[in-house]
Amino acid sequence: MHLRAAKKLRGEVSIYDPIGYDREGNEVTLMDVLGSEQDEIPEGLVAREEVESLRQDLP
Repeated sequence: MHLRAAKKLRGEVSIYDPIGYDREGNEVTLMDVLGSEQDEIPEGLVAREEVESLRQDLP
């Protein structure tokens, strides 16, 4: 009976389980990846526009 109950939960993953390691060797969890700042996208667009502007100004 226990095996049948465990089979139902086999595909579930906890958001706190480690999914890998970062450059410093720290564990990365799904919570770290899913939790993101809402300002990241606009900051990325501004940075991209600044890079394009600098490339146009260079000879």
